[in-house]
Amino acid sequence: MSNPCLYCGECLNRCIYLRLDKDEAAREMRRLDQGQPTPHLDAHCISCYACNAFCPNDADPYGRILASWHARYIAKGLPERARYLLPTARKSFRTDVVAKLPPDEKQITEKWAAAKPRGDVLYPGCNLITSAYLTQSGVFDALTICGSLELCCGEMYFRMGMFDHARRAAERVVGHFNKHRIKRLIVACPAGYNMFAHVYPERFGLRFDFPLVFYADYLREQFDKGKLDVVRPLNRTVVMHDSCHARVLGEPMDSVRELLRRIGAQTVEARHSREEGLCCGIAAGAPRQSPIDIAKVALRAHGEYKLSGGEQIATYCTGCHLTLGMLRPPVVGLPVAHLLALVAEAVGRPVNDRLGARTRAMLTGIARHALPKILSPKRFWVG
Repeated sequence: MSNPCLYCGECLNRCIYLRLDKDEAAREMRRLDQGQPTPHLDAHCISCYACNAFCPNDADPYGRILASWHARYIAKGLPERARYLLPTARKSFRTDVVAKLPPDEKQITEKWAAAKPRGDVLYPGCNLITSAYLTQSGVFDALTICGSLELCCGEMYFRMGMFDHARRAAERVVGHFNKHRIKRLIVACPAGYNMFAHVYPERFGLRFDFPLVFYADYLREQFDKGKLDVVRPLNRTVVMHDSCHARVLGEPMDSVRELLRRIGAQTVEARHSREEGLCCGIAAGAPRQSPIDIAKVALRAHGEYKLSGGEQIATYCTGCHLTLGMLRPPVVGLPVAHLLALVAEAVGRPVNDRLGARTRAMLTGIARHALPKILSPKRFWVG
């Protein structure tokens, strides 16, 4: 349970996308709790979750914002442009990417979908399924990898305030894994990790029967045990991009930085970093389901990262990796590197970069199926 709100305004005052003074921030939160119109949140909130990291009283401002979106969805449904952006839609930006995967990656994802969970299991999450090549360095060879798009964790539904759909996804995932003999579940996504460790038990009363491990901690464990060795230190500077979920979790941000230093990278921070860091853009699609919001937020991030002094943008959420890669400004944007690709390079088992092909597929799909409906007045509810 969250604590009572003190209406100090800290949450929305520190938000880099709202930047309200404390008095106006407090008024906006009062309007939210009283069911009144919230012009600042309606126009500028991007569902980045950071307000929960800022709240000094654990009053769950993010959950209260989501509750208002839940009420909005019940009353009005979603705009037509949202259909292509839904995580479990029959046709979406993810299904189109998976349909166009090269044959070797299709075989990998089919194997993951059919695998029986046992021992130490890696849950890839939806985004890593679209980028299966990142797992082919051998660093996960000791694990059984199990997952499919049908086993979506429901994170996107949660961030849109669609609680019933998020709960159904949670029940499906917990029911699937709890019936197997699993030692530990290693989670390859900070969003999934936060959903499993906090959202599922705290909001839905659903728990796994085994421990959860964030994948960066698993990799550090493998280095500690001598099962992975650095043979080609990176010797380059990377600017950190933090996942929205990592900001409220805290520990993954430190864990990833330590791992990058261990493999020879020098990490630098953008002007806005860690709890007050930049969103990749994907969360910005949740409040208004607008591809334009996604692009604006991603381009802002690229602009700051360019000024950081880093040679690459280091990501550890595959959703962030795909979104920043999809919207990287031509010529001037820094290259985007996933933590798994950086580790693979450092241990002497580099993976071929296949980011461009799938980001082009995502961009083409959004341009074809979501943008033309941007002004459509039609609305719908998800069955």
